[in-house]
Amino acid sequence: MRINTILLLLALAPMCRSLMAQSTISGAVTDARNQPLEFVNITLHRSADSVFVKGNLSDAQGRYELAPVDNGEYFIRATLLGYDVVQSPAFAVKGQSVSAPDLALGEKNTSLGEVTVSAEKPFIERTLDKLIVNVENSIVSAGASVLEVLEHSPNILVDQEGNISLRGRQGVIVMLDDKRLLLSGAELANMLRGMPSSSIEKIEIITNPSAKYDAEGNAGIINLKTKKDQRLGTNGNLLLSGGHGKYPKATAGFDLNHRSRRLNLFAGYNYSYNKYFNNLVLFRKFSENGAVQQIYDQDNFIAYPNKTHTPRLGLDYTPSDKTTVGMLFTAVSNRFKPAADNESYILAPDETILGRFTTTNRSRDQWDNVSGNLNLRHNLGEKNGELSADLDYARYWNSTDQLFNTRRFDSENVLTGTDYLRGDIGGFLNLYSAKADYSVPLGKSGKLEAGVKSSLVKTDNDLKYFILQNGEEVLDDRQSNHFLYDENINAGYLNWSREWKKWNMQVGLRGEQTVADGNQVTTDSSFHRNYFQLFPSAFLNYTPSEKHTWGVSVSRRINRPNYQQLNPFRAFVDPTTFREGNPFLQPQLTYSLELTHTFRQRFNTTLGYSTTSDNITYVLLQNDQEKSTIVTNRNIDRYEYFSLAFNAPFSITKWWTLTTDLNFFYHRFAGEVAGFDLDQSSPVFYGTGTNTFRLPGGWTAELSGFYHSSHVFSISTIKPFWMLNAGVQKTLWDGRGTLRLNVRDIFWRGWPRGSTQFGNIDEVFKSYRESRVGTLALSYRFGKKTVQQARRRQTGAEEEKRRATSGG
Repeated sequence: MRINTILLLLALAPMCRSLMAQSTISGAVTDARNQPLEFVNITLHRSADSVFVKGNLSDAQGRYELAPVDNGEYFIRATLLGYDVVQSPAFAVKGQSVSAPDLALGEKNTSLGEVTVSAEKPFIERTLDKLIVNVENSIVSAGASVLEVLEHSPNILVDQEGNISLRGRQGVIVMLDDKRLLLSGAELANMLRGMPSSSIEKIEIITNPSAKYDAEGNAGIINLKTKKDQRLGTNGNLLLSGGHGKYPKATAGFDLNHRSRRLNLFAGYNYSYNKYFNNLVLFRKFSENGAVQQIYDQDNFIAYPNKTHTPRLGLDYTPSDKTTVGMLFTAVSNRFKPAADNESYILAPDETILGRFTTTNRSRDQWDNVSGNLNLRHNLGEKNGELSADLDYARYWNSTDQLFNTRRFDSENVLTGTDYLRGDIGGFLNLYSAKADYSVPLGKSGKLEAGVKSSLVKTDNDLKYFILQNGEEVLDDRQSNHFLYDENINAGYLNWSREWKKWNMQVGLRGEQTVADGNQVTTDSSFHRNYFQLFPSAFLNYTPSEKHTWGVSVSRRINRPNYQQLNPFRAFVDPTTFREGNPFLQPQLTYSLELTHTFRQRFNTTLGYSTTSDNITYVLLQNDQEKSTIVTNRNIDRYEYFSLAFNAPFSITKWWTLTTDLNFFYHRFAGEVAGFDLDQSSPVFYGTGTNTFRLPGGWTAELSGFYHSSHVFSISTIKPFWMLNAGVQKTLWDGRGTLRLNVRDIFWRGWPRGSTQFGNIDEVFKSYRESRVGTLALSYRFGKKTVQQARRRQTGAEEEKRRATSGG
């Protein structure tokens, strides 16, 4: 590790020395009374196209510096909450230090009713019900991708597979302009890597969503808000990338947008090839009356060559200045051929070999979905509010052909038998949704929002397993199943908000009725559920001064089991391990409380607590007689979560910025699993740090990483894991092109390992994954740089789509 660190520092040293030759821009900012202003957002822009170059904050004397700066013509913009925006005349930088003209900010006049502030916001700010990262003002985000901005954002962790968590909790909903993104994991990460941060105005981090949002989801929402620009023209983005870990990877795609006065057309397509592996090593003990009877020492290796196509097409038509009609079509097509090889040794209690078996699985999978959205937005006038409506349809379907062959050997390695199993799995899901929302200003009394929504989901999953009898395939009724599931959710909500003096507040109430019917055709069993739930929420913020903002929020939310978790199919892994759904899962209900504090608009601290009843929990069920293990989900009585989070950016030098995100939490799982009492808890720490080095000649270097401490998860204990990443970036072709080279998980320590000692289960596991990957990526933006990306909209079926695309 010491040699690698020295090599990295030696590589950066020549570029760092050349910083001394770069220009520095300095200046001062005051108020109308010529008094210095602290914490003013100073941003430097190219005069030719207004592109953001870099930024900083003024100090207590109102002074600021911007460095290093290449030769060219620029202007400076100064913004501070409550003051008018001030912009300097254009000036030239020609290889020497420049003193910019002094800037004076006048106070902005606002009314106590509908407060409107047009000034640019600080990099991080807290509002009534969310934390906002203003990407436009981010020093570290210029030229980055959206995924890189997320990795730098407070409370957010992106793991090696592209999965996004919020303050240590999974199940985050990622939205683009209030529209749920349908991709997940690596596919979502690839999409966000292809989106330039210049298309994003801000990121909303909503840990306690209001009644306006679906009550589903207890981890929170990350909402990416794009820039709104009515200028006309055409633009687009091309992306090419190639990478290699153990296996090769490649991505190619484009986005195209054309806007005229009344019509906006947009299209996009992405293709990715990603072959990756998972190597699960298990040491599992089976016991009777506390005494070990047999041990399985297993090595499972599976490779996934995955090909994904993602087309997108849409339009917005504005027949009048008050009305917009839009349509959107998206599709995802996945083709992959998993190849799995398992070798298992059967050991006696003293670990002598009793026998072994090997299992191969050769599968062919096809997973597809298409979705369409029709939407309407109509402005009823300044005093009458706005009306919006959405109609959605989506269809998901899949087919899987599996072939398992097992060979059994005795202790002398003599073949004693073979097993044959073929799986023919098919299914589809149809989703229909309609929603309408209305918002109206109430003058000094605040703002009122109301809405209704109805969704219907129909699923059909048919699994057939075949075995050999007398040399012929016959249906295995013990493992085959046919499951039908229908779900109808009807919802309505009211939200009221108001701002006055140093306070703002919001209260809301959402009601949701759920009607669900499941039918297990093979066993002729069914269930019916009909329940109504209310979900209140409240938010209160207090800003006693420009340096401090305090907030409190409370909410009640629900997590319904996704459709794969309810599906009772038994997925075969090897002769001793299965994955199985649970049609009797109940929804989990969560109460959340958060206290927040923001200091100097940069340092954010959050104290949180949540308690969840009937928590849907990942568990292992072990049958000691059959020597088998089932991976499934169960409801446990309670899950409790206490958290303390801190995040802030630091400017170490003029060219070195460090962004930190520290999270401490304590969680507890309590209930009963398979007749055994569960009461497991642990403190947890994870922290992330991103070092960004601004280098001359359009170069940027980055060194980042994370550390996650040991922690319990349900009935298991996960050991610490960590990751260190490094990369360089070069801007090309007058800022239109970006070339990136990076290596993730340099020391290959980002994979999980742990153990499960609970009830009659005793196992140790390691899950090696392809987290160490080197990638070279090139992106190019063409057309008018100032034209906005296509208008993204929230459809009416985002929650249902999330549950359809979630795993079990």
